[in-house]
Amino acid sequence: NVYMTVKLTEGDKYTVKGFEITGKTAIPVEQLNEAVAFEDGETFSLQKVIDTENKIKDMLGTKGYAFTNVTFTPKVDEKNHTVFINLAVDQGDLVYVRQINFLGNYKTNESVLRNNMAQVEGGLYNPDNLKQSKRQLNQLQYLKGIDIKTEQVPDKKDQVDLNVNM
Repeated sequence: NVYMTVKLTEGDKYTVKGFEITGKTAIPVEQLNEAVAFEDGETFSLQKVIDTENKIKDMLGTKGYAFTNVTFTPKVDEKNHTVFINLAVDQGDLVYVRQINFLGNYKTNESVLRNNMAQVEGGLYNPDNLKQSKRQLNQLQYLKGIDIKTEQVPDKKDQVDLNVNM
């Protein structure tokens, strides 16, 4: 048997001094500011920064930018215990769905499955359409465990394939 004692100190609290969203995006910065999950003067929370990053990615994803990167850079003032947050957004290129592959179901006609897909081949990638597609396919009583995976097409940075596993 081994007994371990770990002494842990949380450290000082820091407050948010402000934030800035930078980068050229298809959505105006004023609208992206609505995705920010923290406010000036509140205690800094890395989870709220991560939530903000994910919300910005989702917002740009609905416009067809599937591979958006959001980089968080804190400017820490040790003396005043404050943090200024810079979120640099690189939306990347528009991404289109090249093809949708249905895997694991050999009883249902493919046209039935395609009729329940909100995301279409040749259309802009949209995570909201993927969620709706999954929801609609799950409502079909004879399908179980729908899982949709996005796979980037080799040598094509602006195309993805969707693999729908059942």
